[in-house]
Amino acid sequence: MKALDEPSPRWRYEPTFYGQSLASFSLAFDASVLLLKFAEAGLLQKGILLGRLIDTQPQLILCPFGEEHLYTVYAYRYYGGDCNYTVQIGQKEMILIGNLGAYQFWQRIFMDKHRLQRLKHLLKIDEMKATTVLLPKIEEEWCTFHNLVQPSLHNVSEIYEDILNSLHRFRPKFLGTCNDLLTYYDSYEFKHTCLLKCQPKGDFDTVAVDDEPSQETRKCFAVPFSSA
Repeated sequence: MKALDEPSPRWRYEPTFYGQSLASFSLAFDASVLLLKFAEAGLLQKGILLGRLIDTQPQLILCPFGEEHLYTVYAYRYYGGDCNYTVQIGQKEMILIGNLGAYQFWQRIFMDKHRLQRLKHLLKIDEMKATTVLLPKIEEEWCTFHNLVQPSLHNVSEIYEDILNSLHRFRPKFLGTCNDLLTYYDSYEFKHTCLLKCQPKGDFDTVAVDDEPSQETRKCFAVPFSSA
C-alpha cells in the first residue's frame, strides 16, 4: 500500500504522501483504505459515503434494542424491495447498502424539499426564520416516521465535508479524475408520498417506562423507500 517510507537513518518510519492523506481521515483504517480504493477508481463520492457508513455507529437505520428481525425489516425497505424475497448477498452487505439507500432517501425526499422551500422563502425573512426554527422538530418527526436516526444522518454529512476538505489540502492525483456526482444530485424518478398509520400493537421501537402512559407511534407505510 506504500503508506510508509523506508526507515530513516534513525530507523524511524515516516508516512508517505499516501500515508499522510490516509491518516488525515476521521475514519477507521479499513474504512480509509476503502475510500482511497474507490477514489483511485474514479468513485470518490461513493467511496467517502461507504467508508463513513462502515465506520458509523449507530447506523442510520433505527435498530430497536433486542429486535434484530425488526431491524432487518427496516433495512430491507431501503435496500430496494420488500422483505419476502431471498437476497443474493450477505446480510452485512445488504445492511450497508440499505444504510446508503437511507442516506440518499433522506437527501432526496427531505433535504431537497427543505432546500427548495428555503430558496422560495429567501426574500421573505420572517417566513425563513420561522421555517429555520421549526426545521429540527419537523425533521425529527420525519426521521421517526421512516425509522431513521437523525443525529447519525447529520454526522455522516459532517464527516463527508471534513474528508473532502482534507483531500483538498493534500490534492492527490485522483482528485482531478473523479467526476462522479452523488446519486441524489441526479434527476430522480422515484417519488415518495408518506402514508402515515399507527404502528401495529406489539411492534414498538421503545418500551414505555412503568406508570408512564404509552403514546401511539405513527410510521410511514409507503414502502419500499427505494426504487433500486
